[in-house]
Amino acid sequence: MADFPYTQVTGKLKSFLEKIQQVGRPDIVDKKWLASLGFHASNDATIIPILKFIGFVDQSGKPIDNRWLTYRGDKSRARKVLAEGIYKGYTELFQTYPDAHQRSYSDLESFFSTRSTAGAQVISQTVKTFMTLCELADFSDVAAFVQLPTPEPLSPSGVVDAAPGITRTAVRGLGTGVTININIQLTLPETTDENVYNKFFEALKTHLLPEQL
Repeated sequence: MADFPYTQVTGKLKSFLEKIQQVGRPDIVDKKWLASLGFHASNDATIIPILKFIGFVDQSGKPIDNRWLTYRGDKSRARKVLAEGIYKGYTELFQTYPDAHQRSYSDLESFFSTRSTAGAQVISQTVKTFMTLCELADFSDVAAFVQLPTPEPLSPSGVVDAAPGITRTAVRGLGTGVTININIQLTLPETTDENVYNKFFEALKTHLLPEQL
């Protein structure tokens, strides 16, 4: 079961992400470093697991340069870098809701509730943590890092493979640049005479698949 991080100090999470852009890159992000920036309350340390979850630091607390430094040094891309980190951390959520960053509190609460044994208060904080992160991110280029489904492979003849005996889609390009998609569903009679099938397919070829389309 997925384990989603949360913090009780979402307001400080905003302040911390702003602080990243104002200070130097630390060797390790830990409680001591947070305290040096003014985040010394006990609950402030819950920010660290979130940074790990969205790929800003590794499991040892060391900043991951390609995300941390870009977020820190390129303010024009910072919100998009954060969006990418959020997507990578919450991939399962975005697979369920591709527009998760725009979903309502109730939708998100339902999602996290079905993937956690935590109580209502923790689920609420989990939702608020995600929504807070999304408020600070820019998902306008989400297509750049969303993993799209792999297209169905074409056969050498340019015909898309379909389930045997059920549906087959023929794709033919005309000289005018027009593409015609033909979906054919076959219902064959029950018989042991293979000549019936041979004649059936010969008729299809003659009437539906002429040599020159």
